Amino acid sequence: MGYKHIVLMQWSHLRLVIKSGHGWAKAAKQAAETHGFAANWGGRQLRGWNRQWVKDRKLPVLLQGHYAKIESLLSDLAIAAELRLYLRSNKWAINPKKLTQFTQNQLSLAAAEQYLKQIMYREMPASLKRYMEVELFPRVYLCVGRGVSLSTACRWLHHEGFRYISY
Repeated sequence: MGYKHIVLMQWSHLRLVIKSGHGWAKAAKQAAETHGFAANWGGRQLRGWNRQWVKDRKLPVLLQGHYAKIESLLSDLAIAAELRLYLRSNKWAINPKKLTQFTQNQLSLAAAEQYLKQIMYREMPASLKRYMEVELFPRVYLCVGRGVSLSTACRWLHHEGFRYISY
């Protein structure tokens, strides 16, 4: 949501108060619902924004990604446990021959490093992304929407202790 959307909501709220004679709270609830927000929570937000506008003529500061009510899916213990179980139970090698060479120290250092990076930054995040979108989310009744990005999957891998380390 950007400033244009906030200004439009504020305008709708103030217009309802002035033109329709609705009370401040009732107009805020109606304007919030009209713009796709929950009536109570959105109305409260809208009243706060308009109070600030009337008092100081300032638009609210957008704190995108820093909202107090947003939690990571990893904070849900059931989802975190499922992801951990999946990550620890899968074998992460596209090429079994290369994996065998890698474990027996038969690959050159550069080839081994490239092989590890490919597993850590391509194969594991892509597989984790696919698992979450196709199996885990539908099982716990979460809507996939646009899906999980590979960078998010990489962050979750890092959070769970999976790191590329060369020895």
